[in-house]
Amino acid sequence: MTLTEECKAIERACPGWHVWRSDEGKVYATRVSHGTLGCGVTIPCHGIGRAPHEIAEYEHALACAERRERVRSEGWGAAA
Repeated sequence: MTLTEECKAIERACPGWHVWRSDEGKVYATRVSHGTLGCGVTIPCHGIGRAPHEIAEYEHALACAERRERVRSEGWGAAA
């Protein structure tokens, strides 16, 4: 499988992400966000084989941060 085919396979498995290799040979994944003119956060990946795992880790960390912010903003857990 070529690098392009591997990137496309990861993109199919991780909708909303674009996986690519830089001119220096490093692998990155960019979150495609239509609300920000088509570009979003870019995370470095430690090789093409690690990209799906690193995307999942990023999404998990983001979800946790969003939950913490929601709890903080809604006052959950505050002393009565």
